[in-house]
Amino acid sequence: EGAGGAYTVAWNVLWVLLIPPFRDFHFYFAHRTIHYRALYKYVHSLHHRNVDIEPFAGLSMHPIEHVYYYSALAVSLFFKMSPFVFMWNGWHLNLAPAAGHSGWEDHWQADQYHYNHHANFECNYGGPMYCFDYIFGTFREKLGKSEEYKGEWRNPSDNSEGLQGRKGEGEAKGTRYLQVDRNLLNFYPTRADHIAYWLYTAASLYALYASVVGEVAVDPRLLGLNLAVGPALVGVVLMKVTGDRSPLLWPFHKESLPTSAFHLVGALAFVLVPTYYAVVGALTEGTSEAYCLLNTCQ
Repeated sequence: EGAGGAYTVAWNVLWVLLIPPFRDFHFYFAHRTIHYRALYKYVHSLHHRNVDIEPFAGLSMHPIEHVYYYSALAVSLFFKMSPFVFMWNGWHLNLAPAAGHSGWEDHWQADQYHYNHHANFECNYGGPMYCFDYIFGTFREKLGKSEEYKGEWRNPSDNSEGLQGRKGEGEAKGTRYLQVDRNLLNFYPTRADHIAYWLYTAASLYALYASVVGEVAVDPRLLGLNLAVGPALVGVVLMKVTGDRSPLLWPFHKESLPTSAFHLVGALAFVLVPTYYAVVGALTEGTSEAYCLLNTCQ
């Protein structure tokens, strides 16, 4: 028992140290995933209305984006961890966005990195700790003309004002990939497809709430599947219904097959699967499905 207790303590101390780098991996894949056209148009564009970020912008986002963002907590379901590690992960998730959107550079967040993302949109998807943005050419080291950026986006003015919209190949004439409303008070949807998406979001979250409090009995696996892949599928359907002819992988549709496959697998492993199991775990008493997926269970 003493050896087992020492192992448990060492295991949880290790995870306390691993949570920050794990969060960086999760954030990169979750963030890049919601930049695919169907999710950006109906979900992440709300967060990007703020082009001159400040701390309260960090968690100002669409409810579906919250679901994907907080799916990082599900790592505790896959590995036997102390509740303290779960709490530490949660505090990190709650506090890091304020620092990353602070508008200041002289702290560990090095948040000019993310400020550049809000100014130019198609760069700096992760954090400065890892090199994914360097590897895939989406790193932008400064406002204005970048010597490092190798992505598809080209800011026509190449100044520090950032991106306010781009006509995309395959999009309907006169539409823009990024439609940014500088008036943050205009948060309500006005187009029929956006209203439809908000209705889908409200129905999905109400079904989750009603299941948690016991008002209705819905199969947890169905709810988990809906919140994991439903937001993208509904976005794709609304795109097609409204005549949006953008490639589904826009703005990453020109990437090589290995690069696209790498990021799609990352989205599955770090976002969709954790979201599914987080919902199933919340609604199934004593569930061990997620843990048994990666560990030997009797």
